[in-house]
Amino acid sequence: MKILLVPPCILPVPAAKGGAIENTIESIIKYNEINKDHEYTVVSIYDEKAANLSKKYKYTDIEYIKLTIIDKILNKLMGTFFFDKIIFDMYCIKAKRKLKNRSFDLVIIHNRPHYYKYFKPLSKQIALHLHNDKLNKDTKNARKIAKQYDYFFSVSNYIKRKTSEVISESKIETLYNGVDFDLFQGTKNELRRKKNRAELGIPEGSTVFLYTGRLVAAKGVFELIKAFNKASINRDIYLVIVGGSKNEAGSDLEYQKMLKKVANEKVIFSGYVEHSELPKYEELSDIGVVPSLFEEPFGKVVIEHLASNNRVIVSDAGGIPEIVRDLEQGVIVNRNDDFIDNLCLAIIDFSDNNMIYTARETVREFEIDKFNYKRLKIINKRK
Repeated sequence: MKILLVPPCILPVPAAKGGAIENTIESIIKYNEINKDHEYTVVSIYDEKAANLSKKYKYTDIEYIKLTIIDKILNKLMGTFFFDKIIFDMYCIKAKRKLKNRSFDLVIIHNRPHYYKYFKPLSKQIALHLHNDKLNKDTKNARKIAKQYDYFFSVSNYIKRKTSEVISESKIETLYNGVDFDLFQGTKNELRRKKNRAELGIPEGSTVFLYTGRLVAAKGVFELIKAFNKASINRDIYLVIVGGSKNEAGSDLEYQKMLKKVANEKVIFSGYVEHSELPKYEELSDIGVVPSLFEEPFGKVVIEHLASNNRVIVSDAGGIPEIVRDLEQGVIVNRNDDFIDNLCLAIIDFSDNNMIYTARETVREFEIDKFNYKRLKIINKRK
């Protein structure tokens, strides 16, 4: 089949600047390099580093879209003056123009329901891959939009339930994100752990908690730090916070400054780290923490922690409870009025009962090859 993949106009493919959707798409085209199941074309915003990386993919054609300052101004003006009464997107307009003489057997739109207006004419079949809660009863023109798609992928049953508010559940396939188990190997080499901990100023024998992700209010990082500050009194524990942004600005930057003011001396901020470097931090840690306040669509980072043989403390947000199904994997904390106190109690419990646990085997179903295999089964079933 000839398949067109259309991600949002945010980050490039290959995932030179990170991004969950972009990493997912890159895993798809990597898998196809080995198996050669389909002919892929990917639309992507232009980035020089990504364009250079794309040269290694022989069985995927990546069409890069360059947006000028005028394009960006047009997008902003149309959105401001028409308030979504019309859909106007220079990224889509330019992409459609590039692809005007081509046809596909399937178009898969990633996370942008309204893109169908531009790309549906190019294909016999169109699907929407939802990585977030983008199509539900509160979405403007949701039912009209949903009817334009032949079927849907959702990253969790939580997203499936939300989408089924506007379309039959029979048209929605849950496809959990996959994790690269070759990257997150679950090793706990004592010499490396000692060396990497020493570089961060963490003494031998300490229990280390790890947060990885964006430093924004919705992720619950402030609440985690407050809970950790209380729990760390007279305990040999540390919290490593891995995250930030390559382009920190505005409210996100102010939030990060506030976090550093609130944190005690046992909280260590690494700053932005490339995804490929995360296993280093997983190896030096003992427990992963995912304290999200908003409804997480899935929670891939939870699997990365578990695949690294780290138990987890997580909130009950969105699709996360679909991953943590065993008390031996970790604990789920309810997001109620006592959330900070409950997080604190969980941290104390884990620090007082630290143990080596082989969590990796409990999440084998989320291996990246299994994600790609299931995805192909769905495509073949639906064609």
